[in-house]
Amino acid sequence: MLYRELNISDIHIPYHDPFAWQLFLEIVKQVKPTKINVLGDALDFYQLSTFDKDPKQLENGRLQEDFDTWYRMAVEMRRAAPDYRETDFTFVPGNHEDRLRRYLNRNPELYGLRALELPSLMRLDDLGFVFHEVEFEIVPNLLVGKHGDVVRKDSAFSAKGELEKEKYAISTITGHTHRLGTHYARTRNRVVKAHENGCLCLLNPEYVKNPNWQQGLTMTTHYGGELFHVEDIPFLNTGEHIKAVVLGNVVTL
Repeated sequence: MLYRELNISDIHIPYHDPFAWQLFLEIVKQVKPTKINVLGDALDFYQLSTFDKDPKQLENGRLQEDFDTWYRMAVEMRRAAPDYRETDFTFVPGNHEDRLRRYLNRNPELYGLRALELPSLMRLDDLGFVFHEVEFEIVPNLLVGKHGDVVRKDSAFSAKGELEKEKYAISTITGHTHRLGTHYARTRNRVVKAHENGCLCLLNPEYVKNPNWQQGLTMTTHYGGELFHVEDIPFLNTGEHIKAVVLGNVVTL
């Protein structure tokens, strides 16, 4: 059986790019994936950051608005998936979702309330998402998906760092860097590779100037055995002219 999975990360609600998001939904409609994996930083959790904050971002229940926006976008994702077969959904938290855990650690009287746990706040059960705390296997024993925590200067160098952290034992797909890139390495047993997953957030948010980020995602194709392929899908252009080449076809808004 052919399995085709789309991997997205670093949406950073409310700093998401609506055009990039709509292009992703169009890609879902075209690819008809068997699974969609969200590899962390879906929400920015700006309000819980320990950095200096803009007071306007803390007004009128903005954090609840961010959760509501996530729920609406997740429903859009599900509706874009094909209705003639079931599509699975997976969520792995990133370092920005981890701001919630760190906030609860600083306020231990709130710790342990199930209503404040991330899967509850994001309504992952209602949305049909399987939650993994750290990582999960996309291809058993061969390829894992996770948010990642290695950041190096250039594209694919962070991916190389993720392989080094895994002692070159397994291939990886990670987010975190907001860049696209692929690094290959030959080991004694096989060729392993690491993929940086790109982002779906704005490329010039208020908190950073002209970062070296690339919008896009990765697509995994495998057949239930050891044979698998991971393809980078960069988003071309920006705004209403954004596009991507997927399965040999140009996808536009």
